[in-house]
Amino acid sequence: TTHAMEEADLLSDTVAIMCNGSLAACGSPLELKTQHGSAIQFQLTIKKENVMNVLGEVKRQFKSCLDWVSIEAGDAGYLSHSNKRECT
Repeated sequence: TTHAMEEADLLSDTVAIMCNGSLAACGSPLELKTQHGSAIQFQLTIKKENVMNVLGEVKRQFKSCLDWVSIEAGDAGYLSHSNKRECT
């Protein structure tokens, strides 16, 4: 078992995804990506003094989907994005 989809993608022929104790999806990693989409993640490394300006600009670019996108900034000059889609 794993919580890391990257690991499951590399090591498994078949992946089963559980949601709230029930089977939510099952198939090959390629089948699941085709059916449900592939998560987009990125991380930016920027100068510390520019973090808040860049954070504001990234949020402006993603404003139409901020309800399912997580954008976080750290004090050390890192900005990260990930999808935060909850299971139903």
